[in-house]
Amino acid sequence: MEELYPYVFSLPQTFSLVRKIRLFSQFNTLTDLAEYVFRLIEREELKKIFLKAEGILKLCEKLEISTLHFYEHDFPVLLKKIYDPPITLYYRGNRELLSMPSVSVVGTRKASKLALFATGFIPKFLSHNNISAIVSGMALGIDREAMKAALQNNVPVIGVLGTGIDEEYPFQNRDLYKEMRNSKNALILSEIFPGKNLIRNYSFIHRNRIITGLSDLTIIMEAPAKSGAMSSANHAITQHRELLVFDHENLTQNQGGRQLIQDGARTLTLEEITNSKCNVFHISEIIPSAFSAVPSVLAYLSSLEFNGLVKDLGGGYYYKVLSEEEQNLATNI
Repeated sequence: MEELYPYVFSLPQTFSLVRKIRLFSQFNTLTDLAEYVFRLIEREELKKIFLKAEGILKLCEKLEISTLHFYEHDFPVLLKKIYDPPITLYYRGNRELLSMPSVSVVGTRKASKLALFATGFIPKFLSHNNISAIVSGMALGIDREAMKAALQNNVPVIGVLGTGIDEEYPFQNRDLYKEMRNSKNALILSEIFPGKNLIRNYSFIHRNRIITGLSDLTIIMEAPAKSGAMSSANHAITQHRELLVFDHENLTQNQGGRQLIQDGARTLTLEEITNSKCNVFHISEIIPSAFSAVPSVLAYLSSLEFNGLVKDLGGGYYYKVLSEEEQNLATNI
């Protein structure tokens, strides 16, 4: 019977009751919590709940999905401290990553080229600041770029889903899911039980509290005024977590991020992320005044890009790729 408790408390009928009357801190074990809550539920309804839980358990065994509940010794301490922590987390991957110092990295799905470019430097930036793992939401855009860059740099990653773990959503990230499943440096989490669940927008909003709840620090890479990234920022603020916001004049979708900066969040610059002097320039800086010379300059710029010496960031901005010698020099200046 007790082996079903984690699955029972992942169901909305029980979790909403626990959340509503704030029972998390009143008990020391899941069994004690269960004994109290079950007395509040009608017998016939309780039978339906346990029947559903049995089905989830069987599915988890079939799909090799494990659980971690609130009262286990290695449930993340920071996550326990938020207002409405999950009772049960479903997971695949390396559970030990939850004990590592981590930073949550989030941003818009429709990110500008510069924001994606800067996100690619985040793993190295964090390693210079003694951060071990990156937490994100497995969405397109910033989330995907952060996770891919982390895996490429052997930085542990924790992906928090707004769906069940059996749902590889969005489908464009199936390569990322596969890479994480095959890595010992990855963990995928969800508070939503597996099975045929409808994808609902509010599930992703609720998911965001877990993303920020797992870390002391959240970095917003680019956030429109109304976006999931702003939802994450609000969660971080209410959870009393530190907030960093990346900004640059070339970011086209950062209205929300700039509002956060105006409200007191610390700005993260491209120079800080890349750990060097800014090597971004605008095409207007190199276009000659003589119109006849423009085609040759554009052709030269194209050849530089083809040879990997500059990178197009969109909006007329380019990044000069430094040689190893130049990188060392810039770092020491």
